[in-house]
Order: sequence, then structure tokens, then C-alpha cells
Amino acid sequence: TYEYNDVSSGNRYSFKVRAVSGHITSPFSNTRDVTVPLAAPTITGLAFIDDTITVTWGAVQGATGYQLNCSVNGKPSTPVAADTAGTSFAYKGAIPGSMYSFKVRATNQHTKGPFSLAKSIVVPLTAPEITEIAEGGPSATFSRDTPSVSLTPDGQMKIDTGLSVDLGGAPGSINLYVQWTAVPGASEYELFCAVNDEPSTLVETTEKTTCVYKGAQAGSMYSFQVRAVSKYAKGPFSETSHFSVPLATPSILRAYIDKNFLSIMWSPVNGAT
Repeated sequence: TYEYNDVSSGNRYSFKVRAVSGHITSPFSNTRDVTVPLAAPTITGLAFIDDTITVTWGAVQGATGYQLNCSVNGKPSTPVAADTAGTSFAYKGAIPGSMYSFKVRATNQHTKGPFSLAKSIVVPLTAPEITEIAEGGPSATFSRDTPSVSLTPDGQMKIDTGLSVDLGGAPGSINLYVQWTAVPGASEYELFCAVNDEPSTLVETTEKTTCVYKGAQAGSMYSFQVRAVSKYAKGPFSETSHFSVPLATPSILRAYIDKNFLSIMWSPVNGAT
């Protein structure tokens, strides 16, 4: 036996042996090969600018190239760079709201090393922009379920048409129509609203870019913000947009003289203080 110590990662070593004595040397044995494995790299950075994710990793002794794999939103990992010579790669076309997981391994002409530990980055969503807030007035919405037929205890036939109607808020209330821009990569949106000086609260989660806020009251100010949401990220809020619901104009109902006073009566206005 013999211990050969002068080895380097990624190299292939071929050995053969022959017997000798003081008078004769035998033929060589068959050759046996062994390849010293490459080490796994370490991903040192993930940076996102515009639509590009730049992945960087540490160099591995004996490597002549690197294979970079990527998994998008939990899907199986696939190669995106098969044999890049450097220790960085620019992955272009990243979609906002998606999660990208990268792993890399060293290669040379003899062997491929193990993959590094995976590192992930979530591409941020952008903020929407509220483009319109308008007074919509009471509006009815209709919905339909499956019709059904049943018998009452006294044997009468009962028919349920499955139709229902939402009249759009309490009597005297007002609906506000809110619209905002779409955000690439968003699967839904969260609309928040603050009424007068109250804290902002979530009022709607929707896949649409519009919402009808029901139950607004005259004389109050409504402040709206919206943000985009995906499975992996929540984007920043839009700038706050305010809408003050105007008070109605009162009507003078009566004016008369009582002794030395002029008395005037007018109609009450909802929301007036």
C-alpha cells in the first residue's frame, strides 16, 4: 500500500503498479482511476435591479466552470447556466411577486461537484396608483344560487328561486367607486380605508382593480390606500387618496315673524353637525 498525498480537488488520478525484485520487474497492473471530488460553492449574494437578479458565489479550487440552477415559485429546479466560467450570473426577466431559489455546483472536464445550499429571493411588487374615487350612489347587486323546491309542514309547495339582492348599504348611505392601476405579478389587491380621524382598516381583498365601498356617509372624509399582493409578497401601499362626501343642501321650509323675531326653519341634512 502507499499513501499519495499531493492531490487537488477536481483532478483525476490514474494508478498502476508492478512488482520488482533484485533480478526482474513484472509487467504493470491494470490502471485504476480516482477523481478527487470538487467542493460545493457557497452563494454569497442575491441582488435585484430592474428585472435582473444577480447571483454571486465563491470560487472552488479545481473548477473550470459552474452550473447554476433556479426554481421559480417552488417548481422543480432547472439549469439556467450550464457551464459559466465566472462566479456570478445575471438572471434576466424576473417577475415581480415571484420567489426565485438558486443553487450552484462546480464542474470541470472530469467531474461535477455537489450543489450548494439553495438561497431564495422574492422579487418585490410595485405600488399601485389610485386613479379614481367617485360617488356611486346606492346600487343593487344580484346573486344566484341553485333553485330548490320543498314542502312546508302543512303540505304546501315552497319554491326557492335562489335569487338574492344587495341594495348597496343602509338607507341614506352612499357608495364610493374606487379604481387603481394593475401591478405586474399581483394575484390580488388589498384596499384600506380610514374614515375621518379613525385608523385605517382593510375593507376589501379583490382580484379586480376596482371596488365599491358601501355605506359612506355625507359630511365624512374617506382616505384610501391600496397595495398589491402575491403568494410570496405584499407590495408597498399606494399614496393616500382622499374623498370628502359632500353634505346635501338644506331647504328653507318656512320664514315668519313672531312678535319682534324673524323665525326661520330649514330641512335637516344627513351628516351635518
